[in-house]
Amino acid sequence: MVEPKKKQQKKLQTKKIKTEKIELFDDEIISAMNEYKNEPNPYIKISKKINKGFTSKQIRQRWISQLDPRLCHNELDEDERSYINEWVKEYRNQNPSDKICWTKLILKMDKKFGKLRTENRVKNFWYLKKRQERRRRQLPSKDDASSSPQDNNILKSVSFCSQDNNIPKSVSFCFQDNNVPTTISPSPQDNNIPTVSLSP
Repeated sequence: MVEPKKKQQKKLQTKKIKTEKIELFDDEIISAMNEYKNEPNPYIKISKKINKGFTSKQIRQRWISQLDPRLCHNELDEDERSYINEWVKEYRNQNPSDKICWTKLILKMDKKFGKLRTENRVKNFWYLKKRQERRRRQLPSKDDASSSPQDNNILKSVSFCSQDNNIPKSVSFCFQDNNVPTTISPSPQDNNIPTVSLSP
């Protein structure tokens, strides 16, 4: 049986090896990118040159999200957030399609603020904001709080019909929301166990 300390050490060693491999691979991408950056489709050429089984798309994604030395990995500041909101609103007015051209926005932000942002950072900010707005719209307002859905199911009336042996034949409940009575009556198998049924 392997002791916990040995397991932790083994995990750390494995993680260190993976990190070293990624760093070596990243160094190769950076070196090749410096060589091919002015050529069309540099990612295809880099993929062929490195020949490690990574596609040009994977290399491009790694470059534009992590390795490009011009990237700013800090959090978006308030001015950038406001700019994103305004730009997307204006873009959507001009282009009613559902798709947003994030690369255009990123280039404009780079010119305006002097910070090259990753597509993921900008998109994540926008979609998180959009999701939060949607949630806020779904929450009930203060005016709606007085008539919450839970209040609609308040018991309005109860009626009993008894049999000769003092076991109720049926019990009817009526709720305020729709006045549809709910009836509980004994099951056919056992007269002591009630079943529930809705009757109009």
